[in-house]
Amino acid sequence: GNIRRGQPFDLKVVMNNVRQPTANEPGVVTGRLTVRKRLGDQSVVVSEDRVSLPPGKRVFTVRQQMDSAGFFTYDATFVPDRKEDDAMAQNNRATAFTHIRGKGQVLLIEDFENRGEHERLLQALRRQNLEVAVHASNQAFVDIGELHQYDTVILGNVPRDHFTDDQIQMPVRNTQPMGSGLILLGGPNSF
Repeated sequence: GNIRRGQPFDLKVVMNNVRQPTANEPGVVTGRLTVRKRLGDQSVVVSEDRVSLPPGKRVFTVRQQMDSAGFFTYDATFVPDRKEDDAMAQNNRATAFTHIRGKGQVLLIEDFENRGEHERLLQALRRQNLEVAVHASNQAFVDIGELHQYDTVILGNVPRDHFTDDQIQMPVRNTQPMGSGLILLGGPNSF
């Protein structure tokens, strides 16, 4: 998922012990659960615990807080104490990814014929420790991939005819499934 730098989050590891208990054997499997965090070729153990798994599913939670931005990979590996307790060794490892974002990223698209009319807004956003990129409406974006890096897109008093039909749909698609914000500022040239 996407996490803001410095924001605590819970990494959850779901384990499933499929052994069936019997009258003489409760079916509990013990072993070691190790969680590693990787960034590029660097790997760090963030959690290593002895665990006891009764039959059924069990969820283990590892609290994390990242102080640097980047695309991190987490690996969770379970090694049972007794080899005979492991019916399928290849399912003892799971991988998850998370993107740790830095400062909030905002894209302001302004009317290319009226550049600079939102200067006070820009200053206010930057005072809030946000990184703001400013694009003119005639060079706003070509595909939706360009919008993914921004937490919020602001259309500042931009006439409708500055965008193609495809471009109009891109901020909407970036908002609904991707969770980005979209702000429309009206003025004499829009709405």
